[in-house]
Amino acid sequence: MPTHPHLPSDAESQTAAQSWAREIWALAPNTQASVVWFESPNAKGRRTKPSVERATREMGDAVLANDIVRARLAISAVAHLDGVAWCESVAELAATLEDRIRFDQVCWDEQLVTDRFVSLVCWRE
Repeated sequence: MPTHPHLPSDAESQTAAQSWAREIWALAPNTQASVVWFESPNAKGRRTKPSVERATREMGDAVLANDIVRARLAISAVAHLDGVAWCESVAELAATLEDRIRFDQVCWDEQLVTDRFVSLVCWRE
């Protein structure tokens, strides 16, 4: 299985994301999948803010709708609300949106929220 270049060092996060990716690739071998990571406020021992969760879900909805403007606003909102550094893969997602590549499915799931990272798994046929 391909390894995402920006997987975090947190073993629990890696395992969860790789499990999702394996399921996606098993169902559709020709699928292009990307795991997008950003650090969670939980990294500092705080519970994830509801506002961050809402903005993250909005980001996923916007990507699914291929709404580039709304997705960029949501990405900015999550970055602002979270207040911690984002991984380079978020910039990669933004670049993908700029290129108007359609993502058919976006998954944001509680299982992918750990003490340190939140992940967004995107894939397309």
